[in-house]
Amino acid sequence: AKAGLKSGDRVVKLGDEKVTDVEKFLQAVAAKKPGDKLTLGVLRDGKEQKLTVTLGERPDREGPAFPDLPGLRRPAFLGVQTQAL
Repeated sequence: AKAGLKSGDRVVKLGDEKVTDVEKFLQAVAAKKPGDKLTLGVLRDGKEQKLTVTLGERPDREGPAFPDLPGLRRPAFLGVQTQAL
């Protein structure tokens, strides 16, 4: 993957904060801008690794992000799928 994440990786930290809630994690990522860099702590094969990722722009889905609110930017996008454990 572009960000260095692999299928099966479990994100356990965002910066220095533990990730305990999928919604809070997604909100934290969406609050950033495309191009921002984040440090993630990832469990891979039972070992924690630190990755620096660069956020991309969320791909277009039929029309602008906020059609009724011109000028609002599309939220940042890590390009991964999440699931609660």
